[in-house]
Amino acid sequence: MAQIKLLNGSLVDASQLGIVETPGYDFPCDKKIATKPFVMNLKLCRVFLNDNKNHPWLILVPRLPVITQNVLGLSDEQYAQLCREKRIVMAAMVNVFKQTEQMNAAEFASGVRQLHMHLIARHTKDIAWPKSVIDSPHPAVPYSEEEKADLCNRLKAAIGALS
Repeated sequence: MAQIKLLNGSLVDASQLGIVETPGYDFPCDKKIATKPFVMNLKLCRVFLNDNKNHPWLILVPRLPVITQNVLGLSDEQYAQLCREKRIVMAAMVNVFKQTEQMNAAEFASGVRQLHMHLIARHTKDIAWPKSVIDSPHPAVPYSEEEKADLCNRLKAAIGALS
């Protein structure tokens, strides 16, 4: 079973914190994230699509052998790489989602106790503007399988062109 590095530096079994690993992954990844549509792997992170047409939204998850809850668990090199990848992915999102007026980036570890970064393309006509999309009262509208595949391919190409 995967281990998670706590803020105090100690290691505990990830299942003690409710993290359910995904079989077949090359790194420990909570199922709540791993079941989202895969876009691509970068040097440090795996990129996932949040399946909600209301908001263009990607999630970065560092591919580490030991789960960390937040950036404090990263080495300086890993943190610098996360920042580079975040910037590349955000730029690619602006290229793909032409209506983007603002990019939001957020790091949460309460619902999923594994470091992951939400990157959300926003515009003044989106359904939640100007409020947060994280706790939006509007139900998620999933992409069709065809839309998902097309969007993941376009995002992969845009990210690849910048990395």
